Amino acid sequence: MISLRVTERERATARRLAEAQGYDSVSAWIRDRVLHGDATPQAQARVVGSLGRIGGWLNEAAQALEAAGAAPEAQLYRGRSGEVAAMQRRFLGQDAELIEDDDAG
Repeated sequence: MISLRVTERERATARRLAEAQGYDSVSAWIRDRVLHGDATPQAQARVVGSLGRIGGWLNEAAQALEAAGAAPEAQLYRGRSGEVAAMQRRFLGQDAELIEDDDAG
């Protein structure tokens, strides 16, 4: 067993974060953070950037297919590029309604 001293404010913050992330206890939340890490802003930025590059590559492939006269295949790649953009928005926690509106138009 490991003991940890925190202020009342830190304890309240930990409790709020644990509950918001679906943990039954602060101990379970801390254990998960210690054993499995936590996504840092830098790691999150790398994921969002990688998704952007993948979406860009799919869009470039769509342009090449379109130039080669393969319009149906190009449309498929454009659709996949849109799906990757939606993944980015979901990852960033943007509103699902916004995602649906963007995908529709």
